[in-house]
Amino acid sequence: MESYELPPEAEAIRKDIRQMVSEADTVSNKQDKSNSITIMEDEMGNKTYLGASLTEEITRLIEIMRIGRGWGYRLVNFRHHSVLPIKQGQGYLIPLSEQIMTAPGGILQEGFYKIIVNELTISAGAIAIFILPYELCER
Repeated sequence: MESYELPPEAEAIRKDIRQMVSEADTVSNKQDKSNSITIMEDEMGNKTYLGASLTEEITRLIEIMRIGRGWGYRLVNFRHHSVLPIKQGQGYLIPLSEQIMTAPGGILQEGFYKIIVNELTISAGAIAIFILPYELCER
């Protein structure tokens, strides 16, 4: 799986999103009132980040990357290695952590993204944005 460099404007937005997530993680009550980020933690300890401010920034990111319409997102911090069952075509993986390990595909560095077309294993501790068709983003 090949990786591609983010356009400079997209990279700036990615850094802003990373900062928003970092700030939300430091809020003790798990809800950042200043930018409306909610953190939902599942039984495995994985965290999903939601909120209007994230949606706005990721929508801008999708526009800058010229991905098109009909896409949504999931922003997840994986506590453990996880298998992502991508079964219905492609998606985009954008790391927020310094680097993440994917299989197949190897290391994905900050400032780059991968197009994903099938099942993917992602490393523990990875924080990433997944841009996927809306039907795969339902919560």
